[in-house]
Amino acid sequence: MASRSFGVSLIAPGSFPKEIPPPKPFQGVPRNLFIGSKIEPDCSFGVRFCAHTILTAGKERTLVPIDDSTHYLSFVIAYIRGILDLSDETDCEALLEAARQRGLRLFRFKRRHLPRVAQVIGMLKGLQPSDLLDVGTGRGSFLWPFLDQFPWVPVTCVENHPIRCRDLESTAKGGIDQISVRSVDVQQGHFDEQAHDIVTALEVLEHLPRPFPAVENLVKTARRYIVASVPSKPDDNPEHIHFFEPKMFESLFMSAGAQRVDLTWVPGHMIALVKVY
Repeated sequence: MASRSFGVSLIAPGSFPKEIPPPKPFQGVPRNLFIGSKIEPDCSFGVRFCAHTILTAGKERTLVPIDDSTHYLSFVIAYIRGILDLSDETDCEALLEAARQRGLRLFRFKRRHLPRVAQVIGMLKGLQPSDLLDVGTGRGSFLWPFLDQFPWVPVTCVENHPIRCRDLESTAKGGIDQISVRSVDVQQGHFDEQAHDIVTALEVLEHLPRPFPAVENLVKTARRYIVASVPSKPDDNPEHIHFFEPKMFESLFMSAGAQRVDLTWVPGHMIALVKVY
């Protein structure tokens, strides 16, 4: 297959195990610079509970107070309670004020419409998972909307970033007890066979030096289906070290032992519904 140069690797079916050197750390400027708040000036994300002005991409705007229409408030409260080790009796306003004083970053809990997340949740409504393994949970772009729609489904979060693990564990400690956290590298960690009904790996595989061992683990540990997404076209994100064309993405799972792969697209993303058994 002829290769094209996009500044990322084009994965050919016979070369999945080949290791690609990890990308260099991004040396950019902070995305948000906060004005008139206690948040440190070098942080990347954040939100305040009373209206204030921030500078984003050179423009000033005012944020409104946090409530359940703008944020996943139950997860916000659980995170604050867990990370600050506050009592269950502490009321909502006191928790928000404590978070304000400590400069906690709560942007991750903001309600946003992401087409790829909406598409995946629509798929999962059809599958009705009894439990979920979410690989590469990160800040929770998928986790919070999922738990909002499926509050009865236990979720095991796989994450190897220590701060993100801490934040997820804090949210569980604060009262969202259907979350459990595993700090493990999906490329080489141990995963029990058929241990989870449904497995998700959203915007993960393009980041991994060795995606094929990771996919082998996904196929091994899923009982029914895997839902995975990747960018649908090359981009300039320095952390995206692979680009998967549709046939390559399908072959990645079929080579690992999957039974069938169905692909769908939303703007900017390709989503695979993978039947394992």
